[in-house]
Parts: sequence; structure tokens; C-alpha cells
Amino acid sequence: MKNKMLYKVCRSGIFAAIICALSFINFPLGAVPVSLATLGVILAGAVLSPLEAVGATVAYIFLGVIGLPVFSNGGAGAGVLFSLTGGYIWSYPILAFLVSLNSIIPYKRSKVKIISGFVLSLIGVTVCYALGTVQYMMVCDASFFTALTVCVIPFIPIDIVKSAVGILIGNKIRSKIKAR
Repeated sequence: MKNKMLYKVCRSGIFAAIICALSFINFPLGAVPVSLATLGVILAGAVLSPLEAVGATVAYIFLGVIGLPVFSNGGAGAGVLFSLTGGYIWSYPILAFLVSLNSIIPYKRSKVKIISGFVLSLIGVTVCYALGTVQYMMVCDASFFTALTVCVIPFIPIDIVKSAVGILIGNKIRSKIKAR
């Protein structure tokens, strides 16, 4: 491909747009909403290379910081990054990077690739929980137990499903893109 760098930037841009679109799909669950933005981040990691996946999430964050309403519930501006849920957004590049590591490891069996991608996704989601919970505790002056009860425990089953769906769909997309 002649313009390989342009191709990679476009792929990152497409997944930044997917993350933006999925961030509008959210459901209230206490102080922290369930957002499908993390599904978009997992998809980006499952389909793209590490640099592209991180680029997609950084582009998403940049769009929100400059004022486009791309964060959950149409939030925008740098203030969102320092709000109750900002720690989760900060963790998106790390989540995307961890999931995308699966793309650079050669596997002989697709089942192993899916399982390892799922495990990497769960590790990345754990990082999201950690950063999000710490920021929630700092902003709300909440105890660790309160933060776990509000920010982690209710989301575990939902994030397991998002991880599985993201890896399964992402691997299918990646295999179709590579075949061309």
C-alpha cells in the first residue's frame, strides 16, 4: 500500500468515531453510568495495531477536550476528565493498548487468540476500574469500600459481556480486513 501511514490514521479515525458513537449509548446505574464507549475501545484494540488503537482513543479524548460532546451523556470539555468518571476516560488508551497486544502475537489457533484477547481485555478493564475508582474517591472524598460498591461491583458482569462481545466481533473484523 502506497500511503500506509494515511491508511493507519484513517483506521484510527474510524475507530475514534465508533467510540464516539458508542459513548452516546449509556444507561444510568447510580453515580457512574454504563457506557458502551468501553466496548468501542475494546473493539479498537481487537482490530487495530497498538499504535492505531492508542491513537483512536487519544483522538476520542482530544475531541471531547476541545468541546465536542463525545463523552458519555454528551459531556464535553477538559472538566469531564477531572470529574467523577474522568478516571475511566484516562484509562481508555491503556485498555486499547492492552487489548491490541493480542494482534501482534502470532497464534496458530483462533481459540487461543480469542481467549488471550478476552484475558487482556479483562486486565484492561481492571485498569479502568482502578483509575476510575481512584479518581472517584478523590473527587467525592469517598472511602475505598464505597467506591468499590458504586464504581466496580455493579459493572463486573456488564464488562465481562462487553469484553467477550468486543473480542469476538473485533477478531471477526480483523480477520476480514487481513484477508483483503
